[in-house]
Amino acid sequence: LGVDVAREGNDRIVYTFIREDYLYNQVSRAHQDLMVTANETAQFMESLGIGAQHVGVDVIGMGGGVVDPLYARGLKVYAFNSSASAPLHGTHFQLKNLRAAAYFAFKDDLTKGLLRVANLPELFKELTSVRYFVKDKVLTIEPKADMKKRLGRSPDLSDSAVIANWMRHNKSQPLALSKQIAA
Repeated sequence: LGVDVAREGNDRIVYTFIREDYLYNQVSRAHQDLMVTANETAQFMESLGIGAQHVGVDVIGMGGGVVDPLYARGLKVYAFNSSASAPLHGTHFQLKNLRAAAYFAFKDDLTKGLLRVANLPELFKELTSVRYFVKDKVLTIEPKADMKKRLGRSPDLSDSAVIANWMRHNKSQPLALSKQIAA
């Protein structure tokens, strides 16, 4: 389960659900209190039998207000900090941060046939609009602010999807990603 947290403005709270190798649904909410989001996350976990080790909550911005109440309930979800250092991996380039690692892992899983995605047109639009660049052998995903400007909204669906995929693997171990970047 990947949770991209928002509270105000045009950003959305998005929950992404992956069962085994199939991303089958996304649920989005707007203008929702953080405690409501924490409670809803816990309800999804319980009703779908998702263990905390497979739940990632974006903690940049408002996400800490969701993670803390879950921790208080004993639900030690992964506080996904997209700015954190990327874990080591087996590629010939470095990944700038956890956000780049998660987006690249998503692309890699799709390319290798390790992940299937339901027909979710808005998600596909966001995923196919992601831009990246490599400088000095460091892969960087374009800043979220740039994506927001170009899309006219925050890439909440794709952010939640890549977090869900990251947690599907319980990425506490080094990555085994492909050694090339697809153009």
